Parts: sequence; structure tokens; C-alpha cells
Amino acid sequence: MTLPLSSRLRGPISTESGLLSPRWTGLVFLAGALIGAVAAGVTGLREPFGMPSLIVPLLAGGCVIGLAAGIILFHRVRVAARSARRAAALQIEAEQRLQDLARVAGGWFWETDAGHRVRQISAQVDTLSGLMPVARGAPAGAGGADLLATPRLLATLETHKAFTDLHCDTGSPPLRRQFCLSGTPLFTPAGIFDGYRGVTIDVTRQVAARDLADSAKAQLVEAIDGISEGFVLFDADDRLVLCNDKAHRIMLAGDLLQPGISFRELVEAAAKTGRVRVPNGDSAAWIEQRMAQHVSAVGVNEQQLADGRWISVSERRTRDGGIVILYADITASK
Repeated sequence: MTLPLSSRLRGPISTESGLLSPRWTGLVFLAGALIGAVAAGVTGLREPFGMPSLIVPLLAGGCVIGLAAGIILFHRVRVAARSARRAAALQIEAEQRLQDLARVAGGWFWETDAGHRVRQISAQVDTLSGLMPVARGAPAGAGGADLLATPRLLATLETHKAFTDLHCDTGSPPLRRQFCLSGTPLFTPAGIFDGYRGVTIDVTRQVAARDLADSAKAQLVEAIDGISEGFVLFDADDRLVLCNDKAHRIMLAGDLLQPGISFRELVEAAAKTGRVRVPNGDSAAWIEQRMAQHVSAVGVNEQQLADGRWISVSERRTRDGGIVILYADITASK
């Protein structure tokens, strides 16, 4: 990735100050003319007539002007060389900074031409990706350039549009690697497509961690579906995280029993729809009593549903501040 350097290189190459300014250039040439005129006067006193009287002032003025032009040219070349060295140093510094940032982020920068061949690529690509090193100019499909040859990515590059977080993988298990790519198209001043510049991040570990978490969650759901009681888990904000089918059958909450709903919303809905028998018909008092039992999350209480069934409700807090509720049908023991 190339940073604009023009704004950082204005001072040394300015023509509005120093020996390069129009004012100084004019003064130098004016001095040459004056010296030539003086020389002409002196020569005229000695030889008032004849062509030889013009040679000395012309030579004097020419020498001064030539010397001034040489000084100006030398200064211009010196300033240009100094500016070029500074621009090169700034370019190297900018590239190194980007490389360091990419290394910290676990990724690398790359650039392709209009034919999707590798034009520029970070030096650490082989270290970070575990792939073979890629030489500049290598066609897509050579070594680590396999990342630029996946059908999905090639189809995206053909659109000549910017893209972000495009996931691709390479290799076969157990050596499969996962990558996330983002890129922006490059165009010439004439508007002709000239390739892409982008960044790639190795997300193999993140994907593996996500897959492991998904697998663990699936195993947990399968486990709680196998128990005889209704199981409901609320997070630290008292919102439902997951529940099993048994809880649905016991609570008869229908579509309300979905992740994200709060416990208070479930209690208020139960009182409003008449799914539970409320003592003395005082729904407001029963809701507050049930919320107090829920917040304390200690012991077991019993509730009678509107269809006559009795259930026991056991609540316990988790280490992260959530609450686990177990529902059991105890109608047979009543």
C-alpha cells in the first residue's frame, strides 16, 4: 500500500525561496547586465571607436550569467537529489510501518495487476500463512498465490469493485487454513482497471474456536434435551439463552419461549393469558412475588397451572450471574 508523499516533500523543492526564487534569479541576471555595462564603459573610455570595445563587456557579462546559471543548476540538482533521497526514505518508512501493522494484525498486504498476477506482496507472507513464498510477478496459483486463485475470490476480483471480509480457505485437513481478505480496485488516471490492493488476515484459529464453540453448544443442547425436566437458562441480564423441548411442553409458552426474552416478560404473559392460577386473582401481586423468588434463586417452589397440573420450580444462579431453572411435573404426587 502506497502512502501519498507529496504533502510531506514541499519544503526542500519550493521555488519560492532561496536561490531558486524568481527574485534571486532576476537579481543575478541584472548583476550580470550591470557588470557588462560597467565593463563596456571602461572599455569605451580606452577605445571609443571600433568593434574591439564590445568584446570585453560581452565576455564579462556572459561569464557572470554563465556562472550564475551554473550555480542555479547545481543547486537545483542538489535539491532534487536530496528530495529524492528523502522521498525514498519516507517510502521505505511508510512501507515498513504498514508491514509492522500487518504483522501485528496477523496478516499481510498484497497487490495484483489487471490480470490478477501478484505485483506486490509482504515479505512475511510465507511465515504468516504457512504457504510457499511468492515472487513478485508470479501468476495466480503459484505458491501462496493460491489464495488469489480460489473461484470465489477470482469471481470477486472480476467485478472490479471493493470487497471486505471475503473468507477463503486453502489446503486439505488437517492443514487447511482459513483467510479473510479485503481489497480495493486500482485504476489508471484514464480510468482503466489496473488491479487490486488489499490485505489478508489468517483467521484459522478464530474459525476453529468458533467451530469448537458451536460444537460445544450443539452438544449442550443435545444433552439438556435428554433430561426429564424442563431446562431454561437465563443470562446475567435475565434474558433467555436456551431451553429444551420439555420446558416448552411444561410451560405452554408457545412462541414466547425464544432466546432474548426476559423472565419478567414471560411471567407477565403467563399471568395475562391465564396459564397459571393466580391466588385471589391478584395478578400484579403474584408477578412481584414470582420475581422476588426468581431473583433470590434459592430453593424450590410449586405452581399450579390453569389446566390443573402442578409443577416444581428449582432455580440456581450460575457463576457468571445467570440463572438456571428446572421445571418438573409433580402432578402425580399431589
